[in-house]
Amino acid sequence: MKTKFLNLLLLISGLFLASSFSKNETSITYKKLYAQNVWSDIDSTHNDNSFLFKPSNKKTIGWSVIKWEMDLDQLEKDIKDQNQNLYTLFLYHVLKNEVALYAPFDPNWVDHKDKGLFKYPINAELYGKSKDGTFFTDNNYKNFVKEGFLGSTNWGAPLVAMQSIAKPGNDSINAKGDVVYYPREYNYYSDRDIIKYRIREEWMTNEAGEVVKKQIKAIAPVMNNYDMNGKLMGERILFWINYEDIAPFLDNYYTKTEKNEKKKVISYKDYFDDNLYHSTIVEKDSLHLNSNK
Repeated sequence: MKTKFLNLLLLISGLFLASSFSKNETSITYKKLYAQNVWSDIDSTHNDNSFLFKPSNKKTIGWSVIKWEMDLDQLEKDIKDQNQNLYTLFLYHVLKNEVALYAPFDPNWVDHKDKGLFKYPINAELYGKSKDGTFFTDNNYKNFVKEGFLGSTNWGAPLVAMQSIAKPGNDSINAKGDVVYYPREYNYYSDRDIIKYRIREEWMTNEAGEVVKKQIKAIAPVMNNYDMNGKLMGERILFWINYEDIAPFLDNYYTKTEKNEKKKVISYKDYFDDNLYHSTIVEKDSLHLNSNK
């Protein structure tokens, strides 16, 4: 009797396992994947994102108070001594010519916008004296990058005439007979100006509408935009960076995270690659068949 009962149990178990394997073998396999661009904001106010913005610094990385301009030696010193956040890392590698900049608009026609699709590269070959120029070696390229992408001139400030050394109390006059003025005040943007990061992700979706993969393609610092009178006019994207360009460098910088009451040290790259940031979707484009599958 016991033998028959055991045989019956074995038979039932076998049928159950066979049924399970059958279900797995007949599970749906989706042959097509669809790609979609999704733009989102990583905001400074959310706790999961705070280390990207803080602690901030009292001065812009690389700024020399002695030379009153960006300086390469000062840049190298500051990257070691100053507080670490995402904008300081961006600026460091951009000024070192290790990461390319892309404009959020056509420099020749500002109404033509770009949303991180890398339409408008900013480099010394296009806007400097030679393709080998850098921020520190090519003044043409440096001046182009400075205005609008890395900082801005205070055009609302009044011009101040230089005083003549030969004739104290009088304005300095050049060879053409014109009054010589001090340059208007210029301010580099700092990490304290950055309020969020706009990212462009590529989402992969199967035929059932399930998102199976998210990957960052582009990232841009965003700041508040004020007019010359200090009136808030909205927000502005400073520049776009190809995530593939900056990712290898982000793998060398680390931060602490806390998930489910567990603290963990991870690289900035892991933070982005593992989608640990909190973001808010601002725009999506239409789905299209992924040709790279």
